[in-house]
Amino acid sequence: MPPLADAFAGRVRGRADPGVAAQVSLALARDPDPAERRLSEALAVDHGLEALCRSLFNLGEFVVID
Repeated sequence: MPPLADAFAGRVRGRADPGVAAQVSLALARDPDPAERRLSEALAVDHGLEALCRSLFNLGEFVVID
């Protein structure tokens, strides 16, 4: 996994609520909708927290063009 995804996963693990909703809130400043939450939870279970963090970084919503 890329170093940023690993670091983000570590940051999320250190929170009181290390769940999927916390990750999305931290990355995108909003709560996940029900479909996003279900898919994100499945990804985290199947491939780990780091993979979910990487997928959040790859969302167009996360990218800011200056």
